[in-house]
Amino acid sequence: MEYATLGEYTKIAQKIICKFAPKFYPTLASEILQNDDAFGEIVTAIINADWKYRENEGSSKRTFRTLKAIYAIKDYLVRKNKEQKTISLSYENPTFYAGGKLSGVLEDKRFKDPATIAEENDNNRHLNNMLDKNNLTDKQRNYIKSYYLNDNTLQEVGEIYGVTKEAIRQQVGKGIKKLQKEMSQ
Repeated sequence: MEYATLGEYTKIAQKIICKFAPKFYPTLASEILQNDDAFGEIVTAIINADWKYRENEGSSKRTFRTLKAIYAIKDYLVRKNKEQKTISLSYENPTFYAGGKLSGVLEDKRFKDPATIAEENDNNRHLNNMLDKNNLTDKQRNYIKSYYLNDNTLQEVGEIYGVTKEAIRQQVGKGIKKLQKEMSQ
């Protein structure tokens, strides 16, 4: 695979930012272009996209780069939003937002930001494609998907398929070794 130069990646990032950032809000493109950290993260996302890109997985290289850059823009917005919502609460100096409602400001630890969810979905899709295209047995493929993609424990996978968790562990291990061997070739 051919990789671009840093200058080319910078130009690609500028084009993507100028095209998609204003869709979030009008001044976002200039804000990101003036923020070296934010801009650098988007360039890095595009470089990583080239590194992770596989032609046979359905999307074009350009589309894959663009999606990764948009995820990086969303990450920037999430971090910026979290920084703005950091507040200091005390009885002497209460701080309220949105018409005096504090509930919208308190952080929910169970919350996953949209960029993280999108990245996880993207990773799961790539893992699914990889599992379907390798010479794993049906058992290995099903057990790996159930264990890694559906977040089941070995015990739960065993109960689903009516076998012991040790049998699941062995088949998952063999399948992972096959995948590692194929990826190293």
